Amino acid sequence: MMTGATELDNAPWRKSVRSGTDSGCVSLASHRARIAIRDSKDHHRTTIVLPVAKTRKLFDDIKAGLFDLD
Repeated sequence: MMTGATELDNAPWRKSVRSGTDSGCVSLASHRARIAIRDSKDHHRTTIVLPVAKTRKLFDDIKAGLFDLD
């Protein structure tokens, strides 16, 4: 599910402390029992909102290298 920024403007967004200032990072927010994911540097772009279980699966797949472009 994707949503516009206006619905999530007041959400408490979090970014990893491991994120540098120059790297591509995402911010996360809890929203209605779902996790919202957006680009940390461009808050006005589309935000992806997934159920918690699907978000965990996505991050597990990322960590496992399923989306590596090499």
